[in-house]
Amino acid sequence: MLGGASLSYFHQGPLPPPEELARFNDVDPSFAERIMRMAELDVRTRSHEIVEMVDAEARAVNASAAMVVVVPVGLLAIAVVAMIMGWPWPVSVLAFIAPILTAIAHLVSASREKRGPS
Repeated sequence: MLGGASLSYFHQGPLPPPEELARFNDVDPSFAERIMRMAELDVRTRSHEIVEMVDAEARAVNASAAMVVVVPVGLLAIAVVAMIMGWPWPVSVLAFIAPILTAIAHLVSASREKRGPS
């Protein structure tokens, strides 16, 4: 019967263990340094992507918050102008009711978020 030995190696992560990294220099003296640079670049790239994503999300939240204020105030201004100018009453009523309905929708949405999924 023939017997044999098998050696298996598994590595997970940006860098191999120091002993393994040092052996790369046996092939080419610059390999270990190049591997280190690639790992550092990978970490910087991932960090930059996360920062960009968080910044974009913050801008979107700020824009939404601004619109929640601007749209109802604008509609109320239209309602006031419509009443002063004597425009047909449906314009005034719709422009006046729309911000109220918007506020109610936000209150309902907020209360659902606090309760969690149904």
